[in-house]
Parts: sequence; structure tokens; C-alpha cells
Amino acid sequence: MPKPSLRNRPLSSATAILVAGGLVLGGLTLARSGRAAVGPQIPTAPALPLLPDPNAPGPTLATQPAAVQALDATHFVVVTREPRLVSKVGEEGRYYNMVLNVVTYYTVQNGRLIPLEHVHVPQGWRALVVGE
Repeated sequence: MPKPSLRNRPLSSATAILVAGGLVLGGLTLARSGRAAVGPQIPTAPALPLLPDPNAPGPTLATQPAAVQALDATHFVVVTREPRLVSKVGEEGRYYNMVLNVVTYYTVQNGRLIPLEHVHVPQGWRALVVGE
């Protein structure tokens, strides 16, 4: 009885996860080795006390970049899924924890990274902004 060849086997979910993880790590390596990411560190926002989203697929998804794209030597974009506090539009004082897509555009100016963050919030919701 002939053994099935590797070419005819379907891609398993474990293999797909390993391939996706390798692509993300490769993108991060390219971004760090590029001229835009050498030297200055990415500034971090003050830590907000957040409870994990019980509907999130796992703790590693919330901290790993989904995509990294270098635009040129001084600009790049990082897309992540992060837990954020949101409230319904028109409802004050009550916040909910959601895992949202966050697109951060980085520019290198005078040896410093300048982030511009855009949080993708569902219609009818608004994200909590630090200092609000």
C-alpha cells in the first residue's frame, strides 16, 4: 500500500499556526533590522488596569502583532489586537473590555519614534482615551 505523499496532505491547523507565527516573527525581525526601528525604543503608554476579555481566543493573541509593514526608512505600521476599554455612545461612566484591532503608524523624527494610534471600534461604541 503506497504512503500518501506530503504534497497531497491537507494543511493542518497546527502547521498553519506555525507558518503564521513564522511570518509574524519574520516581519518583526525585518522591522527591527530596518533603519526605522534601530536605536530608539517604542514608547509605551501608561498601564491601565484591564480585565481579560473572556471571549478572547487566548492570551497570546492580545499581545502579538497581527501585521508589521515598513513603508520606508522612517515610517512603518503595526497592527495588533489589544484589550481596550470602550463605552456605548451616549452612556457615561460604564466601560466594557473589548479586544479591538489597533493600527499604529510610527514615524522616526530626530531619532525618536512618534506613534499615531487608531483604534478600530464597532459602530455605536467609543474607546477610552487616556487623559479623557
